[in-house]
Amino acid sequence: MVDILHRVGITAPRDDVFRALTTREGLAAWWTEDTSGDGTPGGVLELRFDQGGFDMKVLEAAPAARCGR
Repeated sequence: MVDILHRVGITAPRDDVFRALTTREGLAAWWTEDTSGDGTPGGVLELRFDQGGFDMKVLEAAPAARCGR
């Protein structure tokens, strides 16, 4: 299977992006309102849509630690 890479430019502050990707409230604001779970390392975030959904296990969360700048 071929890997697909999407590169998206984001101009929001890093802390705002981190919260949008790692908290129930952040994910519910831009992806799906039906979001529950725990966004801390070791936790599981459950994302549900009309056609189903999936769970994401949080392996690590380090704001700006992996950022290139």
